Amino acid sequence: MGINSNDTEQVFREDSEKLGVTWPCAFSAQPRGNPIADLYRVRAYPTIYVLDAEGRIRFKGPRGSQLDQAVAELLAELK
Repeated sequence: MGINSNDTEQVFREDSEKLGVTWPCAFSAQPRGNPIADLYRVRAYPTIYVLDAEGRIRFKGPRGSQLDQAVAELLAELK
């Protein structure tokens, strides 16, 4: 799930389409007060959590190749 609180909702939707975002995303005009961001205690953007198939946070803050590896590991578990 992606959460976007930058720009405007129109920019968010246009950028999501342009970038080919295929995962669920939510837009909030304010970084605080978004129920999803509050649930996961997002305090800064970007914040990256990788969740497993059960919805549990398995990785916090992976970037670059670490993010690729985290996703690959979780996908392998599904096989």
